[in-house]
Amino acid sequence: MKCHNCFVPYLSIILSCMITVLPLTHNSLSGGKSRVEINDVSNLNLTRVNRIVSPTTIAKLVNRVDAAKQAGLKVCAAGKRHSQGGHAFYKDAVIIDTNKLNKIIRLDKAKKVITVQPGVTWKQIQQFCNPHSLALKVTQTANIFTVGGSLSVNCHGRDPHYGPLIETIQSFRILLADGSIIRASRQENAELFSLAIGGYGLFGIITEVDITLTDNVVYRKQAKIIPITDYADFVKKNVVHNTDVGLHYGQIMFKDEKIISTTYTKTNNYNKKAFRINKERSILTGKWCLDLQRKYGSSKVCRNFFESTAKLREFMPETTCRNDAMQHRVECLEHVSEHDTDLLQAYFIPLDALPQFIQTLKKSIHDEKIRLLNVLVRYIPKDSESFLRYATEDRFEVVLFFNINRSTSDVAYTQAWTQHLIDTALALDGCYYLPTQLYATDTQIRQAYPMLDAFFTKKRVYDPSELFMNGFYKRYCV
Repeated sequence: MKCHNCFVPYLSIILSCMITVLPLTHNSLSGGKSRVEINDVSNLNLTRVNRIVSPTTIAKLVNRVDAAKQAGLKVCAAGKRHSQGGHAFYKDAVIIDTNKLNKIIRLDKAKKVITVQPGVTWKQIQQFCNPHSLALKVTQTANIFTVGGSLSVNCHGRDPHYGPLIETIQSFRILLADGSIIRASRQENAELFSLAIGGYGLFGIITEVDITLTDNVVYRKQAKIIPITDYADFVKKNVVHNTDVGLHYGQIMFKDEKIISTTYTKTNNYNKKAFRINKERSILTGKWCLDLQRKYGSSKVCRNFFESTAKLREFMPETTCRNDAMQHRVECLEHVSEHDTDLLQAYFIPLDALPQFIQTLKKSIHDEKIRLLNVLVRYIPKDSESFLRYATEDRFEVVLFFNINRSTSDVAYTQAWTQHLIDTALALDGCYYLPTQLYATDTQIRQAYPMLDAFFTKKRVYDPSELFMNGFYKRYCV
């Protein structure tokens, strides 16, 4: 029985999207009384919007945005709508669903650059590139997200040699509030390049992206159990500067105060089967394990069982290609319930401060009886390019995947212990990831992101009428 499947790496931002949509009419944007209700994966942010439109061409996209502007309506761009804090919604706004803008425009094999529309998923790119022996450099572990959405949150991956997604973007084209479409790169409109990647759709709608690729090499996957106090030194010595390492992450075992460190290292010992992109397996087993954790997450017996099972991975070396390793199991994560929901949080901690943060986290899990599903650690190199950056130095990302009741009281309780963890991260000169529930206070977010107000000021320079809007901007812009 492969119970270890419930311990999947980076139970990513963010699982399966639960969307409630009322019937749409075909009236013009300026007419009609119809309204649409949508929600995100958390089912905690039900929002009534004007309508959702799904353009199939860039020309139609421009017309839809212009019609909304003429009607005096706000505009939000949305891909899979997996951010959990209203980042793709706004009350009474027009939602531009980019999923049908999903064409792979061209592949330059010699330069290893692929050009795609914003609604293309990472899975599409992987399947398209695999026969050409090419692979992605950076993406979320789950490959179900759109390129446009991933750029908007400036996601990051498990390759320790690359920081956030911005490092792998050569250029993009973006529809601005004035109706023009311009190109942004490190050489052209460089400020907009740094603002829009990680800009949560507030500067415009990305219409085309040039992404740099790498070789689809074969790895040998091997795990090693390391004390939490030794993990930073292990990563510095064995992972960061090791060019043979392709992917790396750690899984925390609180009972033993250790980390299962999993590393993918280049190998020449493989056959043609190693280049396959495999289908998800053991879905029911994974669902069963997660359901047990949702029900008994605070049970010591349950935690001991799952942590002991996870140790078996140390003795299960695997051979796989980069494309297969970077497309992750998601079906076992799907959870539909009227009473509870799965949430995700991420904290970015300086390398040597990891043990201190983990100790506080361990105490919070015990004291607050958090129904924890998984905690993972990834190394994130320093980011010097994006404006609203979370990796101002080399950091470990600590990812929490947990379950809460959807009651008002439990949500408030979760907000309280979340603010405590944010304070802990800040005290250690760390920060937290923005595309989660908007639980941080105004003071906390500005301490974590001291450039936030300058970011908002530049948003109003590029978009003086605040055409592009979302719940995140509304909550924190003062």
